[in-house]
Amino acid sequence: MGVTPARKPWTGSKYTDLLIIGESYHTIAPEYDTADVAYTIIPKVRDGEIEPRFHKAVASVVTGQAPGEFDAEEFWNSVAFWNFVQRSMKDAKEQPTGADFEDGHDRFLELIQLTLKPRPCHILVVSQRVYRSMPPFEEPMLPELPGGCRSGWPGYYKTGDDSYAIAMAIDHPAARGWKAKDWHPLVHTFLQTPSRPP
Repeated sequence: MGVTPARKPWTGSKYTDLLIIGESYHTIAPEYDTADVAYTIIPKVRDGEIEPRFHKAVASVVTGQAPGEFDAEEFWNSVAFWNFVQRSMKDAKEQPTGADFEDGHDRFLELIQLTLKPRPCHILVVSQRVYRSMPPFEEPMLPELPGGCRSGWPGYYKTGDDSYAIAMAIDHPAARGWKAKDWHPLVHTFLQTPSRPP
């Protein structure tokens, strides 16, 4: 088993099985930079008080709707969200270190096997760099899903004695040329893929 996450995951009131994993927070005021930081930021995003580009992009790529078309409250209430890196960057220029990714690696399995209730069935990782730092799959990887964009090949993690989650990565929305409409078909296919190994 891993190490208890230092940052609590956001768990929407209607969350059932989709866990979204980002990379790290940055430019967080010290008074909010706590284990509960997700519960400071996500409600403000959900309620339209703030509109970070990253969070709008995530909602767009999952729903297939442009910002302003999707219901932010409905979306964020339906998912769990967790940043892999367990400390905040001082600004957008600071990058996580190898030690940061190693720390997240140690906490990830604890998150999906014990912390989240119910356990996730689909894990969408919005960072190829994070995906490369995650623990090895516990079941063989699937062939890459059909789609027009390169993705991290999907594979399976055990979340319990007889339960699994399928994981896949897409590029971070800050990547050059990133468009939600290009990635959505792949994400849609992924979310329809059974969470148990074939």
